[in-house]
Amino acid sequence: MATYTIVSSTTDPLGPGEIAAGGTITVSPGDVFVIDPSANSNITFVASSGGPHDFDVVFNDSNANTFKVITSANLRPSVTIADNSNLSNVDIEAQSSEGLTLDVGHNASLGKLDGSGAADTITIGDGFTATGDWNTLNGADVLTVGDNATFLKLKTGNQNDTVTFGNGANFGEIDTEGGNDTITLGDDATGGNIQAGNGDDTVRTGNRENVSTVDGASGNDNYTTQTSGTNPSNMESTSVVCYAPAP
Repeated sequence: MATYTIVSSTTDPLGPGEIAAGGTITVSPGDVFVIDPSANSNITFVASSGGPHDFDVVFNDSNANTFKVITSANLRPSVTIADNSNLSNVDIEAQSSEGLTLDVGHNASLGKLDGSGAADTITIGDGFTATGDWNTLNGADVLTVGDNATFLKLKTGNQNDTVTFGNGANFGEIDTEGGNDTITLGDDATGGNIQAGNGDDTVRTGNRENVSTVDGASGNDNYTTQTSGTNPSNMESTSVVCYAPAP
C-alpha cells in the first residue's frame, strides 16, 4: 500500500512518489493515486498478481487536459472527484474491471464514463455536468445524483439498476435497458427520452416534468408522476399524484 502522484508526462526529474502520465501503472492492493492538474496523457492501471485489488484514484483539482483513466481486469477502483473539479475532458474507462465506485462532489464535471461489467455505485453531488455519454454496463448499478445535473446520454445495462436524480435534472436520454429498474426524478426534470427497457420497471417523476418520452417497453411497468398531462407509453400502471402544499 502506497500513495503516488501522477504528474505530466514530460516531468523530469520526477520527485519522490511521482509517476509520469502516459504509461501503464501496476497496482497493489490499497494503493492511492492522486491525479495532479498537470497530468496530460492516458493513464492505464493494471493489477499486480492476484486480485481483484481495491485501490483509489483521487482528483483534488480541475484538470484542463484531455486524457483517459483506464482500469483493467482484476481491479476494483474507487474514484473520488472533489468539489468544483472541472474534468470535462477526462474520460473513465472501467469496463474490464470488477466493479467501480465513483464519488463526485458538488459543481464538478466529467467527460465520458464506461462503467464495469459488475455492480457500480456512483454518488454525485449538486450541479454536476457530464460532457460525454455514460454507460454503466452490466451489473446491478446504483446511480444517485444531486440537484441540477446535466447528462447527455445515460445507459445502465441489463441488470436491476437504480437511478435517482434530484431536482432540476436536464438530460438527453436515460436508458436502463434490461432488468427490473427504478428511475426517480425530482421536480423540474427536463429531458428527451426515458427508456425503461425490458423488465418490470418503476418510473417516478415530480412536479413540472418536461420530458419528451417515457417508455416502459416490455414488462409490467409502473409510472407515477406529479405532473398532469403526461403521455407515457407501454406503462401497465400510470398514476398522477398531487400533493397539497404544507400548511
